[in-house]
Amino acid sequence: MGAAFVIDILVIFFWKALRRGFLWLESLKWSRVSADLTTVCVSAVTSPGCPVVKISYRITISNESMDGSSEVPFLFTWSAKSYAETLPSTGSAIVRVDPKNPTRTVWYRRDQAAVPIRSKNTLPSASG
Repeated sequence: MGAAFVIDILVIFFWKALRRGFLWLESLKWSRVSADLTTVCVSAVTSPGCPVVKISYRITISNESMDGSSEVPFLFTWSAKSYAETLPSTGSAIVRVDPKNPTRTVWYRRDQAAVPIRSKNTLPSASG
């Protein structure tokens, strides 16, 4: 892995983290709705890019179902995988919805206080 590739990861990570931080501030007053998680996955690093955990979900607003997703950036693939392992891949979640544009949604772990977070220690074993 060359130095340019490492710099790409750092720049993209800080850009995505900063953008997600500003979105968190902007979305503080957005509505929070229940969503059904559909998938949680870790993306591979591409150049330019950084590892991300993508949380996909489906929400229903005014009897209309919409799919959405949020990405959480990481510096290292191992830390993204570790984070993803603590999240339920299906079940309920809380998602913020922009009241002016309901197709604009975002998931934050901080909003999940009422939703059980799976512990790494409770993963089913491969042997049974």
